[in-house]
Amino acid sequence: MSIIQDSASISIAGQKATAVPENPPARTFRILSAALGQGFSSIRASQFNRNMGAGSIMALIGTCLSFISYPIYLHYLGYHRYGLWLVLSVVVSVAQLGNLGIPWALMKLVAEDRGGGRFEGS
Repeated sequence: MSIIQDSASISIAGQKATAVPENPPARTFRILSAALGQGFSSIRASQFNRNMGAGSIMALIGTCLSFISYPIYLHYLGYHRYGLWLVLSVVVSVAQLGNLGIPWALMKLVAEDRGGGRFEGS
């Protein structure tokens, strides 16, 4: 069985069929994978290592900034106001976690209903 491929069609044993056009990112990935062989997976691995390293460095910087900023907060705010600041920060954080994406889900569902003609609003 012979397979001949060109940009417009694929011919398999004399039968002509139209090829499905390939999207540009998939084509680029396929070309790079073929050209680099196993080297392409090492490119992805090195990107992963860079991302992990950058994330670790940012976590370390955040921790260092926290250790530096707490004494400054205590000095300027005092224990009472700093405690109040922490309580308010925790309340705001819990409130942000509490919405659980409900506004985004509501917008998605309303948009789907409007798009499907099932919206009975004004």
